[in-house]
Amino acid sequence: MKSKIIVSVILVCGFSHMTAQNNGSLEQVLEKCQMIEEGDFDKDSLLHYSTQAKELSLDTGNEKYKGLSRMYFGASHFRKDSSVFFFEINQSIEIFRSISYYEGLALSYLLLARKYNDLGMYNTSLENFTLAEQALDNENEISSERYHLILCRIAYLRSSVYQSTAEYLKALEVGLKSIEHARLSGDSLVLFKSYNNLSVTYGDLSSPDKNLGTIEDRDGYSKLALKYLTKAYDLSAKMDIPLQKAVSGFNLALLHCNNNDFELSTKLLYDVIPPTYEAKMPDLRYHVYDVLGDIFLESNRLDSAEYYIRKGEQLANSLDAPYYKIDAKYNLSGLYLAKNMLLKSAQYASSGLMMAKKEESLKNQRLGNSLLYEINERQGNFKKALDFYISFKTIEDSMLSERASSEIKALTEKHQSEIKQVQIEQLQQKADIQELQIQRKNLVILSLAVFAVLVSMLIFYFFRNRALNERKNAIHSKQKLLRTQLNPHFIFNALNSIQQYIYQEKNPQLTADYLAKFARLTRRILNYSKEDYILLKDEIAFLEDYIELQLIRFDEPFEYKITVDEDIDESEVFIPPMFTQPFIENSIEHGILDKQEKGRIEIKISKDDSHLHIQIEDNGVGREKAEFKKMNKKHRSMATRITMERLREMERLLRKKTKLAIDDIINDDNLVVGTKVRLQIPMKLL
Repeated sequence: MKSKIIVSVILVCGFSHMTAQNNGSLEQVLEKCQMIEEGDFDKDSLLHYSTQAKELSLDTGNEKYKGLSRMYFGASHFRKDSSVFFFEINQSIEIFRSISYYEGLALSYLLLARKYNDLGMYNTSLENFTLAEQALDNENEISSERYHLILCRIAYLRSSVYQSTAEYLKALEVGLKSIEHARLSGDSLVLFKSYNNLSVTYGDLSSPDKNLGTIEDRDGYSKLALKYLTKAYDLSAKMDIPLQKAVSGFNLALLHCNNNDFELSTKLLYDVIPPTYEAKMPDLRYHVYDVLGDIFLESNRLDSAEYYIRKGEQLANSLDAPYYKIDAKYNLSGLYLAKNMLLKSAQYASSGLMMAKKEESLKNQRLGNSLLYEINERQGNFKKALDFYISFKTIEDSMLSERASSEIKALTEKHQSEIKQVQIEQLQQKADIQELQIQRKNLVILSLAVFAVLVSMLIFYFFRNRALNERKNAIHSKQKLLRTQLNPHFIFNALNSIQQYIYQEKNPQLTADYLAKFARLTRRILNYSKEDYILLKDEIAFLEDYIELQLIRFDEPFEYKITVDEDIDESEVFIPPMFTQPFIENSIEHGILDKQEKGRIEIKISKDDSHLHIQIEDNGVGREKAEFKKMNKKHRSMATRITMERLREMERLLRKKTKLAIDDIINDDNLVVGTKVRLQIPMKLL
């Protein structure tokens, strides 16, 4: 199944189709433009009303209305004409800047972010989302509901970018934030979109094609996708709007398609087609035909595939939007490739690629080069195939390179920018002082003194805040450095264990199983090493893999138990990666490894209002004997030292207390019967 069909389709609106009657005043026309644009509905109606708004705004001196008219006119060309879109949106930005209308500025940046995402320029898209947030924070004359509604739109649209770049943890984080903003806005429409978007993220994570996590992990993600999709479907039923029902049904079909249940997916897609006519939404109907064509291609039912791909082509030609025309060309190329009609396949792929280059769409150029590479390879044109493959990889690398700049470079650029800004502000302040001295020579000395004090206070607070920010950035970088030190230490210890196990174990099958478990564990470590935080459920899965790997070394395996309080949702609580593993390693290596009786390790996780509490108990030899054992082995507990340093840095970064206590467990006979480790860290929620 082609990966392009597992997508988020956010084509939802709670408004009936608008006609050109009763257009009303400029304010009323702009209000209609806002409803259509923010509902992602009927761009032809948006073109009509925004054109009328532009004409009406010429007769008024209101710059705000002029800027809004140009912004909505640009939005109406989102898929029709990129050059018109960019020109009008940039003009609206200039107008909004000149009058300090920050809400309009935020909405314009949001449109740019969506467009760059559509073109595959993901880093530029994320930069514009940030600019939209910054502009919105400067807007004082905005209601709380409207503020959270716009933040919600920024969050769920930003989440879709992280889906495209496979940064699923970030996609989930901002996706859950969008739900929070939607609830605060009191708007059912954006809440529906947020549920729908989150279901798509979990659907991607559950896809077998992406090979993310274990089969159990993917089953869990699939259940979460179904949970949020059901919430969206139930909400659409309450709102009783055909288009929302159609979108819910479409995404439910995608989820079942993702799980290879093509029969149920096909049935749901057939049910979606009639509401798209009722809601006057041909865009969504095109996506239905697109997915049906892919399903029938996958099952080698080529006649049915051709029927829906041709219907999609006819619809794309009527939509007057290059994106759909390009996609239809590629679908026909894939159809003829499946039929082994390579010449026709190449013609459609070349036509689609030419249109993609004209639209400057990196995503579609990448797909076109990939198709032509496969076609020429089948034809035996290996030189051409190599050329298309190089183009494919070059575009793919350029799309990914936007996300690959190092943290040190980012911090350096930020630092230099801040220094430059300080210098500019200082020069401006000096110029202001000189101008005031010329214009106000007759001011009394007291006024000058008061002014000097105020300027000094501003400079003092500015430099103090800058110093605090630099300190925070330095702590953050140090945290990442500590994690990079911990990973090779852990892998070295694990490889040492594997070496000992291979020397002792003569059974090749058991040795192969051990190495397979180690490979899975290493993959988790490499995935987590770039993250500041991971979900608690992922940390628990990592610990279980690690302990299961250690159990193989024991003739009589030790017992272990991981208990999480019922009031903790493992899918919504974050924890630094590999945080508890060093203490469990100590329990195994220095506590229970050489004991005669059966070992036991128990891990308990609880919480209070602000902190997460982790307790690790073992029935090992206790701290004193463990320390003696370490000295005899000339052992230096690097992992524990790094973890303690991570705790200290966490305190500095979050300005919240952390605690670490390691105590012996004493029985009634005053004998040491084990060790207890207690950790307290600030709780971080999604």
